[in-house]
Amino acid sequence: MKSQSSYTIGVFASSSPNLSSQYYEMGYKLGESLASSGYALIYGGGNNGLMGPLAMGFKKKGGFLIGVIPKSLKEAGYCYQNADQIIVTENLSQRKLIINAQADAFLILPGGIGTFDELFTVLAEKQLGFHQKPIILVEIDGFFSPFLNYLSELQGKGFFSQYKNLFRIANSTDEALAILAKAFLIRNYISG
Repeated sequence: MKSQSSYTIGVFASSSPNLSSQYYEMGYKLGESLASSGYALIYGGGNNGLMGPLAMGFKKKGGFLIGVIPKSLKEAGYCYQNADQIIVTENLSQRKLIINAQADAFLILPGGIGTFDELFTVLAEKQLGFHQKPIILVEIDGFFSPFLNYLSELQGKGFFSQYKNLFRIANSTDEALAILAKAFLIRNYISG
């Protein structure tokens, strides 16, 4: 049976420096909470947007941090240098493959095109049975509401039959951690 510290959480988040402070505060708090809960963290390796505060909060509490970043972004100065391990890739697709393979669960924070690309990849893979890892959307300020409405519209038009079993919504960082703990407890019970 895995201990909590044996689980690695993949986090996808915005790299934008132009957000309201509430988003950065949430990222920092989530980083602290993940480390305090004994999880390792693998993420996009950035020092900007939500990724920077996430990594800083996580390292402040002494967590083991893995950053996965494309070479071009590292050379442009966007890499969080205090990560315990930095994996440099040739492109975004390789970064996604590494994070997806090493993560035991995924937390999705607000983000733009890159974050939604990562989200849709893990959702599609789960829908097709390539993994059964927990996927949790961490809601703040109604960010994911339009996305959820769009999924409902697509389901209503017959593009897929079910999507609600693919992920959970957390309305706070505390709720996200509770969902993770419960998912891993169930997994340990089933496998152990």
